[in-house]
Amino acid sequence: MIKLYILKGFLSLLSLGIVVCLWFFPLDHYARNIVDSSLKEAVIVFGVAKGLNAAVSIAQGTQITAIPGFIFAIGEALDPLNDLIEQFSWVMLASITSLGLQKILYNMVTGELYTYVLMGSLLGFNLWLYVRYANDQALRNYYMRFVLVLLFFRLAIPLMSMANVFIYEHYVKQDYNIEKTHMAVDQASKEIHSINSTTTQAKTGFLESITEKFDTAYYKQKLSQYESIASNAGENILNLMVAFIFKTIVFPILFLFLLYKLLKNLFGLER
Repeated sequence: MIKLYILKGFLSLLSLGIVVCLWFFPLDHYARNIVDSSLKEAVIVFGVAKGLNAAVSIAQGTQITAIPGFIFAIGEALDPLNDLIEQFSWVMLASITSLGLQKILYNMVTGELYTYVLMGSLLGFNLWLYVRYANDQALRNYYMRFVLVLLFFRLAIPLMSMANVFIYEHYVKQDYNIEKTHMAVDQASKEIHSINSTTTQAKTGFLESITEKFDTAYYKQKLSQYESIASNAGENILNLMVAFIFKTIVFPILFLFLLYKLLKNLFGLER
């Protein structure tokens, strides 16, 4: 009996602490900035990926006629990179969708209506801890679950956003720095555009043009440049895929699952 009253007192203090934190120490503004900046970052990276895709497509369409009947399509060396970019685009679409849904959910649970419903539900929760009625167990269990769901959604986005930033800054960024990596991908796009420009640019002299077309070192150089850029860009894109899949898909799912389990155990829904 004493343990039961201690548990009830703990739950009352916990719910009161949650109300005080939400009312007097709101973290909504900070969490909103995190979600907005993450969404903006994802859109920028997606745009960089599409820019690289455009540069690669131009390179793949570039053909050099050495002699009549012999055409070199050195841009085909970028085929594996192009395939990787397409897969990365799908990852970024999923990440942007995830962040967009988080923002919509966040706007819903931080509204005045939701806040008033949550406060009233927590008040009813505390009353029902100490005042019981005949045959109220089933209804009481449903109500406790309702309060848990309200509380879960109210705390999920702010806590998840802050935890996500903490994990990324301390454990992920050192190996998968999104800002530096996406800048490297953008640089690769510019380099491919530069090679495309010099490849298609006509030579001023007739003899120089003919000599170049029969010079195998010229084609090897262009091919080597494409392969080097593709290798570095591919590695950076893979790093971005790992970072965004973890930040926007894996971590949110894992965090929400653990938070739900924690709240479920704290509120003793199995008892």
